[in-house]
Amino acid sequence: MSQPPSDHIAEAKQRWIEHGWPDADLMATATSIMRVSRLLSSRTDSALRPLDLSYARFEALSILFFEKDNELPLGKLSERLQVHPATVTSIVDRLERQGLVRRVRREGDRRIIMAELLDPGRELVQRANEVVVREVLPKLDMPKKDQAKLYELLGAIRRSIGDFE
Repeated sequence: MSQPPSDHIAEAKQRWIEHGWPDADLMATATSIMRVSRLLSSRTDSALRPLDLSYARFEALSILFFEKDNELPLGKLSERLQVHPATVTSIVDRLERQGLVRRVRREGDRRIIMAELLDPGRELVQRANEVVVREVLPKLDMPKKDQAKLYELLGAIRRSIGDFE
């Protein structure tokens, strides 16, 4: 007979309390947020794999898609993705090899390299969005009022640790 799955974070929280360490609820909350992030990234990667996309590349395409001219300087893309510039270079390299984006130099300042979303990238990001909406988001299964409240709470946390002004 197999054991039901256990909640490792709840177990860690209990051990934290048993050892008299402070802030067990905050530790469990932070650990839960990180765990949910990894789970969502993993599930999104799996759902997007048939489109030859990862979550990171989907996110980059989405950011470019929402820009007025479908382009951003690589430095700004790095900031928006919250990744090191070398990581953005790798992401853009792959998207460029896939024919989804191209690098262009900005007129007036040739030092600035832009990532520009191409028509195949625009088409793919829309298809990828449909996959995420159909295959990933329904797994979250939470009432609308809880979605809004969780978004608000996570926004407060993001603000408190300097994610935005």
